[in-house]
Amino acid sequence: FLFKVMPTLWILVFLLRRAVLLLLDSQISKLSEKAKRMQKALVQTVTVHAALSSLILYPSAIFFYGQIASIHDVNFLDSCFFFIQLHCTIAPLVTIYYVPHYRR
Repeated sequence: FLFKVMPTLWILVFLLRRAVLLLLDSQISKLSEKAKRMQKALVQTVTVHAALSSLILYPSAIFFYGQIASIHDVNFLDSCFFFIQLHCTIAPLVTIYYVPHYRR
């Protein structure tokens, strides 16, 4: 089930990202160039966060299926928790990297 949902989720994220960027570039948008650049940086940040969040589902599902299949290997469990917690380390760094206003 998870392996069918994940590609759909990623496609949806990138389609919505494209729609927002097209709206920012359209004539309807009356934002200044600086505001448009900031909005594009925020859209890029949200896109990367969505991709990272969806990647967490893989180790979570593997851990869940491992419990059902009675896999109790310590290294396996540690690696699952490591990859799940890695998002908490990477997410703030992504925000700082993509939004220049936060670097100051």
